[in-house]
Amino acid sequence: MLLGLAAIAVPVLVHLAEREERSGRAFPSLMFLRRVPLRERRRKHLRDLPLLLLRALAVAAAVLAFAGPYLTAVEVAPTADGSVDRVILLDRSYSMRIGERWARAEAAVEDEAGKAGGRARVALVEFDHAARVLQPLAADPAAVRGALAGLGPGHGGSDLSAGLAAAEHLLADSEAASREVVLVTDLQRRSVESLPRLADGIALRLVPVVESGDAPPANLALMEARAVSPPAEGGPGRLTVRVRASGGAPTPPRRMTLEVEGQVVAEATVAVAPGEDVVVDLPLVPASDRSLVARLRLEPDDLDADDEWYLVVAPDRALRVALVLPDVPRRDAGFFVEQALALAHTPAVALRRIPVGGVDGAALADVDVVILDDVPLTDAAAGAVAAHVADGGGLLVVAAENAPGGWPTPLDARLPAVGAPVPTGGGDAAVGLVARLDADHPVLAPLASVGARALGDARVWRHRSVSATAADRVLAWLDDESPLLLARDAGGRVLLFTTTLDPRWSSLASASGFAPLMIEAVRHLGGRAAALEPVLAGRGVDLAARAAALPEGAALARFLEGGGGLVVESPSARQLRLAPGRAVAVLDEPGIHEIHRDDGTGAAVPLAVNADRAESDLTALDPEAFLAAVTRPVAPTGKAGGRVEDARADAPRAWWHLLALAALALVAESLLAGWIARRPRRSAAGESGGRLAT
Repeated sequence: MLLGLAAIAVPVLVHLAEREERSGRAFPSLMFLRRVPLRERRRKHLRDLPLLLLRALAVAAAVLAFAGPYLTAVEVAPTADGSVDRVILLDRSYSMRIGERWARAEAAVEDEAGKAGGRARVALVEFDHAARVLQPLAADPAAVRGALAGLGPGHGGSDLSAGLAAAEHLLADSEAASREVVLVTDLQRRSVESLPRLADGIALRLVPVVESGDAPPANLALMEARAVSPPAEGGPGRLTVRVRASGGAPTPPRRMTLEVEGQVVAEATVAVAPGEDVVVDLPLVPASDRSLVARLRLEPDDLDADDEWYLVVAPDRALRVALVLPDVPRRDAGFFVEQALALAHTPAVALRRIPVGGVDGAALADVDVVILDDVPLTDAAAGAVAAHVADGGGLLVVAAENAPGGWPTPLDARLPAVGAPVPTGGGDAAVGLVARLDADHPVLAPLASVGARALGDARVWRHRSVSATAADRVLAWLDDESPLLLARDAGGRVLLFTTTLDPRWSSLASASGFAPLMIEAVRHLGGRAAALEPVLAGRGVDLAARAAALPEGAALARFLEGGGGLVVESPSARQLRLAPGRAVAVLDEPGIHEIHRDDGTGAAVPLAVNADRAESDLTALDPEAFLAAVTRPVAPTGKAGGRVEDARADAPRAWWHLLALAALALVAESLLAGWIARRPRRSAAGESGGRLAT
């Protein structure tokens, strides 16, 4: 942008090339005058210097205004008093295990700590998926070295935003003349998503542990594994494994083994081209009455943290679903629900049709989920469904034309208040579309990659009016902001659709995402979704939900509901003790963890934790692009005891000032040019100072 200053030469060249217009004058004949040779010299000279300066000022101000955002400085120069506060930010994500990366990082931290002297203070912060302050700001380099001792790469992915936030917090109250963050990292591309700029007056210096321009090393990673139930006609189940190769170089074929309960039961050779995924199926027979602990292993490479995958295989038991239908069946009643759930596997769905008159406690005794597909309920049926929900069972309600406006009393407290049917948009011809989805909810998480488009081809002509309360969570909205799908916890889990699958009300059943939505809804309501999703190291996990999804965890879940406490034992035999009633924990170590009651009784419940596979992409970000995205230029005030000022702190205001100056210069130039054009000019004789004689 600063090369635009060369445009200042344009008005200069215009002034030099400009010719003066001369008017003709009548003069007698020159035939009797003697010819005298005259040597003429033409010299270019600048005329109307104020006009030239105004034009040059307009060009320079405009160029500097547009160049302002690109002026970046990343070094901090100490001011007169020499005080410096420096935070060393150390990346210890598991990609730092590769080669000499961690050794280089340790050497860089010790070198930066050794620079502290005089009025300098140093702090050490380590980060992976979260940040932790190991040493606060202190004028003691030895303390930083002591905090570094015994530290090594962790098991989590890298989140630079967490590290930068921790460093900025440490420097927020600093009164030092210079404040800086020294980032020691391999600067993976995936770790710099949605990074904010550092606060005013804080500079960033990057110390990479990977040589610039180095190609990312070849890496083969186990990305995920899922158990698939045996087909309905019989036969073994299988484990579907996805393997990815990253890096520019090809990886040699590697041996993969599957261990179940510590015994190798299957193996395969995996060959993957760079940048591609392959899916490998391995035979796996789930147990019928208990969970199995399994581990996948690849022959190790430079990054061994993603060469293992742990999982707990739930018993092969189908979800028992009761579809409640009217006593007098309607045409296509329950048809779309039945067709969607027929596609379910892992677990499969065992669907049972029950007429309203047959709904009682005995009919629902062994049912996981009850589905009310637009049916009116008798008081007896409502009481049985309410008891089912109170005992922790799931309930899916499709509320449309035949559903009662006010639910029978036993269900009042368990369902959102449902109003009368209303046309979408206020007219029978109006069409509603699915506008938004709450992709953070487990029911909609599988559709998060496509968002509302999964149901966006559906049309809704009529729906029931619902006013969501604090107890309700809206999962899907129509484009007029009417709720389409709501969730509520009332002992068990409850989901409510405000429109029916009847084609006269909506085309929801023909949407591309309808079948996956119904399958995930039944899994969620039956408590089986928690057993299917992997737990990532460093992320919070609901231990109660995980335990309840497994047969051996039912007693532990009831113990927790009664106010009992939990103890989690890690693969390295460390114990995490939770307070009574608390069920959410953050587990940092990959492997099989065991959840115990704190009274030492009862069976342990296994829990599989895996490293975040986003860290397996070893592509590095360009350092200059990273610094330009995060830093602001910092300049010292030059005043002893003062704070480092950020030259970009007032940059937006300065840009507008420069643009305003350019505009004013152009206005003044126009006025001056007009005045010059109108002013009387002196004669040629007067200009030359000579006189023509005859």
